[in-house]
Amino acid sequence: MQGVLRMLPACCAAIAGIRHAPSLRTRGSRATLISMRGGSSATGDLRLSLLREELVAAGLHALVVPSGDAHLGEYVHPCYERRAFISGFTGSAGTVLVTREEALLWTDGRYFLQAEKELSDEWTLMRMNQEAVPTLEDWLSANLPEGGLLGIDPYVHSIADAEKLQAAVGKVEGAALQSLPSNLVDSVWAHYKEEGAVGEAAARPPLPSGAARVLPLAVAGRSAAEKLAAVRSAAAAAGAQAYLAVALDEVAWPLNPNPSPSPSPSPNPYPIAWPLNPSPSRSPSPNPYPVAWLLNSSPCPTPTPSPTPAPHQVAWLLNLRGSDVPCCPLLQAYVLVEAEGARLFVDAAKLPAEAQEALRACNVTTAPYAEAEVAVHALREAGGKVLLDPSLCNFGLRSAAAAAAVLAPSPVTLPKARKNEAELAHMLEAHLS
Repeated sequence: MQGVLRMLPACCAAIAGIRHAPSLRTRGSRATLISMRGGSSATGDLRLSLLREELVAAGLHALVVPSGDAHLGEYVHPCYERRAFISGFTGSAGTVLVTREEALLWTDGRYFLQAEKELSDEWTLMRMNQEAVPTLEDWLSANLPEGGLLGIDPYVHSIADAEKLQAAVGKVEGAALQSLPSNLVDSVWAHYKEEGAVGEAAARPPLPSGAARVLPLAVAGRSAAEKLAAVRSAAAAAGAQAYLAVALDEVAWPLNPNPSPSPSPSPNPYPIAWPLNPSPSRSPSPNPYPVAWLLNSSPCPTPTPSPTPAPHQVAWLLNLRGSDVPCCPLLQAYVLVEAEGARLFVDAAKLPAEAQEALRACNVTTAPYAEAEVAVHALREAGGKVLLDPSLCNFGLRSAAAAAAVLAPSPVTLPKARKNEAELAHMLEAHLS
């Protein structure tokens, strides 16, 4: 006992040196961890002040900043790392909520220690899936003031997530969810650069500009024309005249120009990664990368699929690959599959002659990346219907479609998940060679 008593002064000194202690709530005889204040870094504080100025100017009471971009992938180009920029937390998954008085970050157990180190004193870490830690939606329902406005950039939230936020806000008297015409974090990023703020922050990275590559049929195992035809039929069966592939892996999947000798696979939930799975999946989960699946254009037979939501649909659908996302062979683009042909919305400078030829071979035309929403609006005005996946399509495009939207699972997800013989062979080779 005397030894323990001799240790107490040192223990007390150590405890006193801890800058940020856990916030605890007592429930009976148990103390439950609700949140943890951030670490010693202060690089995000000026950004937070600037964002609050934007918040007040827009008449908002709170703003949600997720990790993804318009294609909703977990991994994004540095230009779209808005959540990391505004909070200082650099983990791949997390959601920020900034109010006029508070700043909170929700993330999962993989990143608790990292977030504690990277968040400044002004931030509160919401440790997801821990006892007594509310979800983002529950926190909003309990803390958003009556008549409060919650702002979002509709292009970085999925339809499903935006609807959850709407439901949460709807529980508060007079409160509303407001889709913003521009991203407030982008404005802060620009101001931060102009003011020459001190710290480690640099100017915002330029937009991605990597060139597309065509994935050979010998690697893809199924032509883009065949994939497009299957998606077209699925959209028609759902009562739609078109399907919009938003996930980057889906877009790549259908762009292989050559006919496929292999049997037609069932819908793949991981369009971009679909051709790389070495063994057939009995129960594939939805693919988070639909765009890449459609646009598979890389000669590389061994891209690594990501376990997140579906940015690979575009890649898989078109058998195209790109380099717009670090560590992922994805091309930033949308694909609108219509009754007669398809349109690829992409920066034309990214398409070398080989890719352009491959697209022409499967009756795919191109248009500027920014015109995808215009095309959806035009389809609506013409009385058409467009199939959108609530978990893969962003809320901004769903709003553009309005009553023309047919909400249903992507017709790319399941076919992309089922690997053909060529994909299985190359997957095996990649792991054994």
